Amino acid sequence: KPMNFVIDYSSFGKIQNYLESIEVIKLPPEFDSDVTVRLAVPVSMCEMVEREITEITSGNFLLETGEDLFCKIK
Repeated sequence: KPMNFVIDYSSFGKIQNYLESIEVIKLPPEFDSDVTVRLAVPVSMCEMVEREITEITSGNFLLETGEDLFCKIK
């Protein structure tokens, strides 16, 4: 399932380290005023990945999933 996380630069290194520890497909990040991390995540892992990214970023990110759902988690 495609998942895009928009995070700030201060969280990017921590997110990269976390993503290296799990089996997801990582596409090259997009750097702008924030960083967009693009992933393909097995459906069975989506909740876990979202939960971990919430913890790492203290809930400060945007999430876009493959169903064109866009929500801000704060």
